[in-house]
Amino acid sequence: MPPGQLAIGPRIRYVCPVNPRVFIATTALGFAGCAGTPAPGFSEARSAELAKAQIFQAFAEPCSLDAPLNAALPPDAPQPPATVQPEPGSFTSKIFLETALFLLPTARANLPLPASRESLTRAPDVRLLGTPHLVVASEATARAALEDHLGPLAEVALREITATPRQTADARLAIELETVLLLPTQQTPTGRPRESRIRFFAVPHPGQAMAVTEQIPEQPGQSLLLLLTPYAIRRESDLRAIFLCKMAQRQRALARTR
Repeated sequence: MPPGQLAIGPRIRYVCPVNPRVFIATTALGFAGCAGTPAPGFSEARSAELAKAQIFQAFAEPCSLDAPLNAALPPDAPQPPATVQPEPGSFTSKIFLETALFLLPTARANLPLPASRESLTRAPDVRLLGTPHLVVASEATARAALEDHLGPLAEVALREITATPRQTADARLAIELETVLLLPTQQTPTGRPRESRIRFFAVPHPGQAMAVTEQIPEQPGQSLLLLLTPYAIRRESDLRAIFLCKMAQRQRALARTR
């Protein structure tokens, strides 16, 4: 088995390849996982609902890289990535892309966000596929591999996502994204499920969240919802600010469930 892969039966889950400091920060929070892990003491359905609620809440309240942290973190909280003072000219600005992808009925795809987040959270037919995070320079392409699968597949799964930030003619940020979905299928000659490629084009404002939906051609009546928040990373300390903000968001979400 190649390094970085964990085989679970016929399904192979991949570690999402991101900047090491970002990977430490986001996986410590449970945000950048390739699949959800049920919370201790909760049913699988309840855990899925809590995960959706936390993600929709974070989408409604994007982090500010310049705002001071207003929440005290518990002593056992994961340590944020160290702020490293780079050598002059050694740090290259990048874009940190916080994403979440949901499978949902097309009939729900036009519900306004964030106003409708409560109803989407409670809807059992709105399913979280993954929350990959990517760090990428302008005009470059980043890829996060989430999972692969051999044999029959009972439900849609998110295999990978790629993103390329570009600059528009009027100097705005544009993000081209492509997702690869694995489709429910019986045994195929190759042993692999069929794939569907869904492309998104977004022109977001850095630090502001946006939602985009696209229909899945091979799955009539189903759509893919993309939540996207880009952050301009101009210095190493910006990564630390994102980490602290996400930790505070997680603590508030956990407090609401107790």
